[in-house]
Amino acid sequence: MLAGTPGVASTESRVYAIPTVKTWTRCLAAGAVALLAWRGAQVHDHRPLVPVRPPATRPGHVDSRALIHVHSNRSGDGRAELPEIVDAAIAAGVQVVYLTDHDTQGYALTHQEGWYRGVLVLAGIETRFFDTDHGYWGTGHMLILGAKDLPEPIGKMNWPEVIALGTRCGGLTFIAHATTPRVPWRGGTDGITGAEMINLFSGYDANPPWQLLGGALLSLLNPVYGARLISGGETGELAYFDAWAARQRMVGIGGADAHANIPISAHTQLAFPSMQSLFSVMSTHLVLRGALDPDTEHARAQVLAALREGRAYVSWDCLADPTGFAFVATDAAGEHEMGEEVRGDVTLRLTAPEVPGVHVRLLLDGLPVASAEGPSLSFSPVVPGAYRAEAWVRHSSAFFGLPEDDLWITSNPIYLRH
Repeated sequence: MLAGTPGVASTESRVYAIPTVKTWTRCLAAGAVALLAWRGAQVHDHRPLVPVRPPATRPGHVDSRALIHVHSNRSGDGRAELPEIVDAAIAAGVQVVYLTDHDTQGYALTHQEGWYRGVLVLAGIETRFFDTDHGYWGTGHMLILGAKDLPEPIGKMNWPEVIALGTRCGGLTFIAHATTPRVPWRGGTDGITGAEMINLFSGYDANPPWQLLGGALLSLLNPVYGARLISGGETGELAYFDAWAARQRMVGIGGADAHANIPISAHTQLAFPSMQSLFSVMSTHLVLRGALDPDTEHARAQVLAALREGRAYVSWDCLADPTGFAFVATDAAGEHEMGEEVRGDVTLRLTAPEVPGVHVRLLLDGLPVASAEGPSLSFSPVVPGAYRAEAWVRHSSAFFGLPEDDLWITSNPIYLRH
């Protein structure tokens, strides 16, 4: 009887193919590639948050974005020439660039300070000086801004002599990258103007190799995001600054420490991150009492006055535009700015631009004393000390998509005295 004839049972043999290890490997690889492509697209399209409602502009105040601590090719470890630095500033929306080449005010000495296509370029110096206890360069590095007739080279001076010399020449002195593992600050603070609250080089110097490699790779998709990953977020400088400000008046700035290269070995340097990407990551915002003057000397005086008085805050601009941020103290006499010393009954008021996930807090000598969900906070202090304001942003990381809570803005202190 033929198979399939009614009344006759028939069986069919079926063979099921079991996926091999090679097949599973290909599937996993394809899935990984798809995942990386998806997250890579998120990184490529990542842009700063747009404020929903920025604060109203305060009458008579102008927010000017400044890049302080920038190295040109006149530093031994700098690569960028002045035209490239100006191009980067224009592309990043920066109005002021303060060059601080190692042990030289080269651009100031050659009268190349001034306005370049809407960018004010000024020249200070990053000095490395003698320390009898630790040897040459052993104490750390210091920025001198605004000094005139500064002798070059400064030579083998100790840190009190450098501060005295900078002050005598009309300059402001700032401790640079106080906590970087390579050249931490070991000196004192007597007579100094202030210190860097954040330094991008410190982030690079302290980050693990995998983060540096990841930042370098992601920079191919989004240079600003890669530079942010390499430089890290909040660093130890901020804690050091708070400790110093609890004892004496200090002015805080952000140090870009931009070189446009990363040292690979004693004789090899990688031209990365670019000046434009670093300029877009973090900056010092100066609160000026009027627009910058077209005259270079007058504009320099405006910049130095804001720095001397502490009318400045530091912002991670890659997160969102902070323009309009304000931290003031009000009393019967009126309004007092960042950097001022106040007495009696005052109310501290903090206002940041409204962006998704923003929340703010107030710190006394580095310790939180008040916080609020949203962009604003009012607080009536009782305990004397240095009060500093911060704005944070909760968001999803571009590459991993995981929740993050990042520091966005940090102000200079307002000092409540007895």
